[in-house]
Amino acid sequence: MAKSNLLKAYENAAAHKRTFNVAGVDLVFPRLNLKHQSLFEKSIRESDPESKFSLALTRNTAAMEMSRCVEDVIGDLRKKGLPDRFDTEADARLWEAQLQAGVLSRWQPYAQAIFSPFRRDKMAEAILYSLRQEYGETMSKGGKTPEEIPIDEDFVEVVFGDDQEALDRVFLWVVGLANIPEKGEAEATVQSATDLVKKYGGGEGNATTPTEESGGEKS
Repeated sequence: MAKSNLLKAYENAAAHKRTFNVAGVDLVFPRLNLKHQSLFEKSIRESDPESKFSLALTRNTAAMEMSRCVEDVIGDLRKKGLPDRFDTEADARLWEAQLQAGVLSRWQPYAQAIFSPFRRDKMAEAILYSLRQEYGETMSKGGKTPEEIPIDEDFVEVVFGDDQEALDRVFLWVVGLANIPEKGEAEATVQSATDLVKKYGGGEGNATTPTEESGGEKS
């Protein structure tokens, strides 16, 4: 029994890591553990003394607003003839594309408000915690003369550079605000309107933040 529980714990931990290709290098980013979540929340609050920021509240707010957006768009699409089931894969893709466009349009103002505390330096800080959680304080660089590279603020800036989209995507993953499929992981099959609701976070499924609109302030 102990071995079974240990294996389950290992599998659960592995499921909370994702590999992202950043600057041509595959790096593993785990979701922040409780210690690093606490440090990140403290950093956000220190930048705004009146803030009562918490990741849990932010996640819940984002989930509820996303659910409302999806339900509103589904309602609009039903008026345009959204069927209960799709006859072909092409039909499914067409309706899914319309849902995505409608949700992103409605989601943007909510994202700007919900994610307003996330300046670039704070996003980079969360990513730094994730990297240290996985690799420690340094990372080994191979070659004829191996060296230890410090994992610090400069490391994050060098790795991500001007690729704000990659930084947004990794940040949303490590703080638990977006579900990013693992590389090679198959996406959920959409065969009906109910599948669309579940996939994009309506009342029947889990909310997922669109990575295209992180709402993070780029400073």
